[in-house]
Amino acid sequence: MQTSESKVEEQFSAPSPSEAGVSVDPIRILRKHLLLLVFAGFVGIGVGGVSYVGLSVLFPKYRSEALFEIRSGLQDATEIGAAKELDDDDIERRANTELSRLMDREVLKAAVRSRAVQRSNWFTSKYVDEDGPRIEEAVDELEDDLARAPISKTALFRISFSTGSREDSQTIIAALSEAYLESTVTAEENRTKSIDGLFSREFADTRRQIDDISDELQQFITDNGVSSLEDPRYSPELIAAQQLTDRIYSNQQATQSLQTQVAQSQQKLDGTLSYDEEDVRTAEADPSVSVHVQTVESVKRELSYLRKQYLDASSPILQRTIQRLNSSEGALEARREEVVLRNLRADIRQAMRILEQTQAVTQSLQDEYAEKVGSLQSQAANLSRIENIKNRRDYLERKRDGEDQLVRDLKLFRSRDDARLVVLARSATLPREMAFPKVEIVIPLGFLLVTGLVSGIVFLREFTDQRIKGVKDLSLVPGLRTLGVIPHLEEDPDGCSVFESAVLESGQSVVAESLRQTWTQLSRSCAPTERRVVVFFPCSPNTGCTGTVMNIAAAASAAGRKVLVIDGDFRRPGLAEHLGLSDGGSGLGDALGGSGDLSSVAIRTEAGFDLVGAGTESSRIVDRLGSPIMDELLDRAREQWDLILFDAPPALAAGDAVTLAAKADGAVVVVHAGQDERGLLVRLANAVKQTGTDVFGVVLNRARTETGGYFKTNFRIMRDYSEVA
Repeated sequence: MQTSESKVEEQFSAPSPSEAGVSVDPIRILRKHLLLLVFAGFVGIGVGGVSYVGLSVLFPKYRSEALFEIRSGLQDATEIGAAKELDDDDIERRANTELSRLMDREVLKAAVRSRAVQRSNWFTSKYVDEDGPRIEEAVDELEDDLARAPISKTALFRISFSTGSREDSQTIIAALSEAYLESTVTAEENRTKSIDGLFSREFADTRRQIDDISDELQQFITDNGVSSLEDPRYSPELIAAQQLTDRIYSNQQATQSLQTQVAQSQQKLDGTLSYDEEDVRTAEADPSVSVHVQTVESVKRELSYLRKQYLDASSPILQRTIQRLNSSEGALEARREEVVLRNLRADIRQAMRILEQTQAVTQSLQDEYAEKVGSLQSQAANLSRIENIKNRRDYLERKRDGEDQLVRDLKLFRSRDDARLVVLARSATLPREMAFPKVEIVIPLGFLLVTGLVSGIVFLREFTDQRIKGVKDLSLVPGLRTLGVIPHLEEDPDGCSVFESAVLESGQSVVAESLRQTWTQLSRSCAPTERRVVVFFPCSPNTGCTGTVMNIAAAASAAGRKVLVIDGDFRRPGLAEHLGLSDGGSGLGDALGGSGDLSSVAIRTEAGFDLVGAGTESSRIVDRLGSPIMDELLDRAREQWDLILFDAPPALAAGDAVTLAAKADGAVVVVHAGQDERGLLVRLANAVKQTGTDVFGVVLNRARTETGGYFKTNFRIMRDYSEVA
């Protein structure tokens, strides 16, 4: 079997997922380290000032810029103003296009090769050596450092460049502006020459096409013998074709009607369709059927007369008359059926003859219609071809006229200065102040860097610190509630000197009041279900668990409860020593060894509660804590005391605490503020819950107030209220 220590070790081996979560209150941290952050801010301002002075002396930068304007241009050479006002998207797109052209390496090389740039200190100090000027390297720097961008909400875009000299920055931007504008003029001239050549070739080709189409039209009229150019839609042949269409449609409708009539008659002959009233009336009109109808009517009148004369329905005369009526009706039905079938066959033969005639007429009409349509199609095709040729010729003639007008407009357009799409709006300026460094940037940046570094270090420490320092840290552990927060003795405004006797000897202190409030919270967990046995165990040694148990017991006794406190720490018992009693007397170990029940070894203390020590040294056998004898002792103790409190050893140092927790009705974990970690508390609470015992809550012992902590205010309110009382 595994010992209790090994079981506890297994229970503590897997931390809960909640241990991974770390959360801190940023406001509390900032208030806690406010002085440090303020000092860091002043240091950052000093660092920024020193950096500004040093950069101004060692690495000054002066920026010069030039502005270019995007114009909408002219759509017509005769326009007085711009063609239209460009929207923001058009301006931005065209500005980006022009900036790409400006950044072409050939344009940059032309600027660098200018005499002004090659005489500048920027070029001679960096790109001239014994091998001559290094144009490509200078262009590389311009590609990397030349700033260019459209100006939002305007039709302008800018270029700028920074150097260590005012004059050099102006010289370089001026050279770039001139090289760019020259490149645009050169590109426009090349485009103009290309357009002129294109229009010359296009003009000659258009005239040749007009001559060819005129010849094609004359040849087509001659070859096809077209004598009339009237619209075929109004010709007599089209009217005759439309009449034929109407006759064909009427015959097709008649054919469908006859086919339907034949099909219905055939279905009546086959018995799949019943005779209608018209069929019956036609059959009864036949003389051979009408004779039977008259006979039936005569017998019916005779039968009606006999029924009035002979009231007895069984009369032989009535019976014979009824038989004669049935026979007559049967003969009538048979003859009528025969005549109906004969008439249906006759109708089918007649309809089939008419159908054949109608179909023959329809076919003849369709043949005539096809001939008319063919003639009309041929005529329409010829006229359409002629019309198409004319349209092509008209189009080419209009095109020729438009080309002539376009050539005239281009000549006028080139003569106007306002046709240019990009112009220099503001030439390169001589900088009046440094572009770098700027005091409004360097000093705030120094402030932000230093304070940010210090803040990062502070928050990093807080994030990596897993220690429980206050209720905020306890709230990060799910499933556990805080029963009470006991301040450190140094935090007590009333100067409580001995923690173990705070309730008895320093009853008005904040420590004593916090302990009484803790007892109030604990009593609510015990009272509803008569849960009387509670185990107090610390997360780690020197937590103050023994003093907490003694003060809770004193507060419960003062409330009228009959309380028993048991020292469950067989390894390092301390309850008896704190109360000034002998540590070697009989106690729990002796009772477990069979020396009697707990009442026989209990000692009444001055605080009003009973105490059972750990027992003699030889009787302190840890394995007995989980034995059935322990259950029996506790069952008898529940009958004698209202509340039984166990002072257990640290759970991580010994497995006794978890063993005792399994025997109790509930457990209370005592945490040393600023020492115990959340992960330890989570594992300990999970180990207790695995035994089936409820964890009533956590007592945070030796808590210290911090800047921004609300417990400092609570402690002050407790003290002021006690002074008033």
